[in-house]
Amino acid sequence: MTAARRPGPWKCGCDKLRWPTEAAAINAAGHAAHDYGVPIRAYKCPGHSCWHTASRGFHPAALRTRHRLIAWWAITRPIDQAWLAREIGRVDGVGRPDRKFRRAVGDMARAGLITVEGGRLHAADPAGLLRVCAVGFDTWQDQAKEEGTG
Repeated sequence: MTAARRPGPWKCGCDKLRWPTEAAAINAAGHAAHDYGVPIRAYKCPGHSCWHTASRGFHPAALRTRHRLIAWWAITRPIDQAWLAREIGRVDGVGRPDRKFRRAVGDMARAGLITVEGGRLHAADPAGLLRVCAVGFDTWQDQAKEEGTG
């Protein structure tokens, strides 16, 4: 019986190349884009504290957290809360947005990232929402506090 293979120091738990900081990932992305001639972007791993780079397309399901998913969909267009909760599988037993989903919407509204009008989510700060997609809500909030904007 063989032991399960653990990722090496160069791999994240999700089996992708990792960088310890955003700056390191952006630097690597710049070099790779130059070397390979395709646009490369850096993004924060949704499941870990490291950073990755990517050249291929994006699917919102890769965002994983409620805050990131809400941010992504709010950027695209005004969106119905109930539809979004069903779309991302965050509903209670009777089909309404679950408590954690409602809390995430409230967090983002209080932070000035979205507005809620008539059950629809609207982007109030598209740049902030893009940043939430990249680094997550908690990290965005910490950075905004450090910069004095949150």
